[in-house]
Amino acid sequence: MEHPFLDLNLGEFSWCLHCERVHKTASWQAKDWECPACGAGALDVRPWEEVRGLVEGYPERPEEGKYYLQYPGESAQAAGA
Repeated sequence: MEHPFLDLNLGEFSWCLHCERVHKTASWQAKDWECPACGAGALDVRPWEEVRGLVEGYPERPEEGKYYLQYPGESAQAAGA
């Protein structure tokens, strides 16, 4: 699925830079490109594959709604880990 105005192919899952959760890209699209969890805008969406490439050990198929921290060592407490 294409991003509404950035040159990104989002795939099945998308990650939110604001709340660090993953949702199906179709859920973002259904909410007019706002994060289903926190309402962040379209500039905060990133392809799951991009985030997965930054953090070793993240699954190929993420659990929808789960926190996947961009910098796990720095913000794990904030996510309740």
